[in-house]
Amino acid sequence: AHIGDRAGPEGTVPVAQQALGLADGYLAEAGPITGIGYPAGLLFALDSAIGATGVNAHLDAVPAGTKITLAGVSQGAIVLDYVKQSFALRVAAERPPTELTFVTFGDPMNTTGGIVAKNPLLWLSVPPGLLPTPYDTTEIVREYDGIADWPDRFNPLAVTNAVMGVAFVHPDYGAAADPSTPGTLKTVTV
Repeated sequence: AHIGDRAGPEGTVPVAQQALGLADGYLAEAGPITGIGYPAGLLFALDSAIGATGVNAHLDAVPAGTKITLAGVSQGAIVLDYVKQSFALRVAAERPPTELTFVTFGDPMNTTGGIVAKNPLLWLSVPPGLLPTPYDTTEIVREYDGIADWPDRFNPLAVTNAVMGVAFVHPDYGAAADPSTPGTLKTVTV
């Protein structure tokens, strides 16, 4: 499944072909793709909770034993963070780790330090502190993406560079997001 924002007239974004082009075929081996729409805006926590509810409802309809890859871009990645947390808080795992894999592109809460992870004031909109889960997760982060690769130390030039990266780098997770491309950080958490 691919988590997109703003449900379109068909009810979900993106269509399967758009999702397959997400990372220039990075997810081509993932099998059938279903888009799950949700409202995306400045109410990250509320919008992400709504998106997570949609993802969980979709997962409930998938037969047990089916291998599933969940992929999310930007705020869609935050939705997946909420989904993982909902699984981490359950007493009994409904989906074994062998069936469920996560892939995020440009996650503002990624483990290497997106804008939300590094700025405590933003924790009011999206709570940080993700619990560890048994699910394999691949994080794709492009260098200079101001949303997913916020500077470690405040420096006016670095912050300006990151802000410019929001406009020019963050929305581009096509061929440039291939983990073998220079400037792309791939983190796999097992």
